[in-house]
Amino acid sequence: MSETHSPAEVASQRALEAMYTCLAEGQSFRLEAGAGAGKTYSLIKALKFLIENNKSNFLKHSQQIACITFTNVAKDEIATRTDRSPLVFCETNHAFCWSLICGYQKSLRTLIETLPVWKEKIKEAGGTIGNRVIEYSLGHRSIRDHSVSIHHDDVLPLTISLMTHEKFRRMIADRFPIILVDEYQDTNYEWVEALKEHFLGQPSAPLFGFFGIIGRKFMVEDVGN
Repeated sequence: MSETHSPAEVASQRALEAMYTCLAEGQSFRLEAGAGAGKTYSLIKALKFLIENNKSNFLKHSQQIACITFTNVAKDEIATRTDRSPLVFCETNHAFCWSLICGYQKSLRTLIETLPVWKEKIKEAGGTIGNRVIEYSLGHRSIRDHSVSIHHDDVLPLTISLMTHEKFRRMIADRFPIILVDEYQDTNYEWVEALKEHFLGQPSAPLFGFFGIIGRKFMVEDVGN
């Protein structure tokens, strides 16, 4: 007797196969599913597929698969379900972006001085940030003798500004040839749009996979162009 599958199960399997095809062919995609339809399951399957198929090459070139989550709870769950693979760099959006920009200290000092929200604090500090070290830890804005602490709300705008520079984009692609974004529908709109503008369809850009709950049928859409 043949096994009968529900329409939802058939759609889920087709979406999973389409996702695997995109991953194998290096094609960016968007996967959408209704709540409880298996989006997280598909994300984990994607990570395991990528780990298995890229472990030798990525380790050789000191590269990783970036997995950007919306919460620390999701980050911990993904890390556990992928056996904390060293090939997966799983972080919340702000922590991921800070890992990208923290080394660009000179550029950060210049950009911060252009942000209106910093105008009064910089004025009180003598009118310039100078050579202070830019930090992101406690999440509130402050200027001390030797350091500047930025706010959560500063991290993404600073990252977006740096994305306009080819050298910065090349660094991201070199470190993370594959970037998966979980819960993209809740991720900062300007940041997602910057990814689309500066990376999708561009030569040597990372492969992007956007996973989200949109209330639609389980589906995968090619977003490479």
